[in-house]
Amino acid sequence: MINADCAEFQATWNAHPMASNNTFNKSPNDVRLLGQARFGVYRDDCEGLHPETIEKYYGVDGAERVGQSGAGNPQDEEEPLSLEERIGLEQDPQIRHEAIDVPDHRNPFTDDAHGENLFFSVLADVVKQDIMPAGYGLLAEEWDNDGYPDVEILKVGKRARKEIEVSLAHPIWLASSFVGLAFNGPSFGCKD
Repeated sequence: MINADCAEFQATWNAHPMASNNTFNKSPNDVRLLGQARFGVYRDDCEGLHPETIEKYYGVDGAERVGQSGAGNPQDEEEPLSLEERIGLEQDPQIRHEAIDVPDHRNPFTDDAHGENLFFSVLADVVKQDIMPAGYGLLAEEWDNDGYPDVEILKVGKRARKEIEVSLAHPIWLASSFVGLAFNGPSFGCKD
């Protein structure tokens, strides 16, 4: 009820003519439309950004100017950098290598239709027979006493000191891990 009243008041207020020397009895809606026609539509540079990012790069005093003396902004000072440029400059010292080429992801069967048909035929038979390869944590005898694990701990970082916990929802991961192994992993029954 209060929100509806406020919305009605806002709509009425924005449509009422304003009497002043600058508005010439135009409504706030008219002034906004004329301003957009004359100056363009305002684009919020911070739309979708996290508040901490906005605070860090804009703060309460606005964007920091490169080479700013603090005594105003004379014409010979450079224009402020865009947010993307400022973040890029901050990240530059942390990138210590040239970009690496991304490995090619090609279909291994592009020139061999018979091999592709054979692979998928064998895969369908293996899935139908519910054959699971050993050594990948898929078999019940490879699990702890608690049964299929709820999480997997992956060690990451330069010296594998940081641990990331990955959820292993049983109905999703157990079924899909086998098919993923078939497409990405080693041959059945073999272990890396």
